[in-house]
Amino acid sequence: MAVLHRLANALHGYREGQRARAAATTLLAGSALVYLAPLVLTYGPFFDRYLLLPAIALAALALQGPCPVTRRAWRTAAVACGALLATSAVATHDYLAWNRARWVAIERLQTRYGATRAEIDGGFEFNYPNGPDSGLLDDAEVATRRYRVAFGLLPGYRRLESVAVASWSPFESRALLLLVRGEDAARPPSGMNNPG
Repeated sequence: MAVLHRLANALHGYREGQRARAAATTLLAGSALVYLAPLVLTYGPFFDRYLLLPAIALAALALQGPCPVTRRAWRTAAVACGALLATSAVATHDYLAWNRARWVAIERLQTRYGATRAEIDGGFEFNYPNGPDSGLLDDAEVATRRYRVAFGLLPGYRRLESVAVASWSPFESRALLLLVRGEDAARPPSGMNNPG
């Protein structure tokens, strides 16, 4: 909101003859908005590092000098900051809840179904405990894993059970699935007797 306010003042400055200041403001605010627009309009992973470049432009814009701010602008800024705070808290909670559920799911595969570490595709952190330098697996190798932890059913796999994810967001998945390859689903877990 403050960026748009500054941009409007800069455009007004062109008419008032303050060309140099208005040009700098237009360049800084415009570049920040142009950089952020595709990130805001597209759906995909968004990382805080994407904000570093526009943060520099916005900091330079803020250091240009005083800009009259009304009570309405303060209220709008407070509401925007509150919404950002709430969204960040929900997103962080949901990420940690999902990650906690993933490790519970992996532990269940190992204890209830006798799965070994080499048989489980549990995601990047589980598959590469020593980081990517320990040797990345290609997709074909990961696809040969007998067990997988996923948000939904995958082709060639069958559901064993699910682990609840205590997410706050209505847009997040509420469960992780423990999957086993189709031909292995009929077999009892290793170390367990067939009750039939």
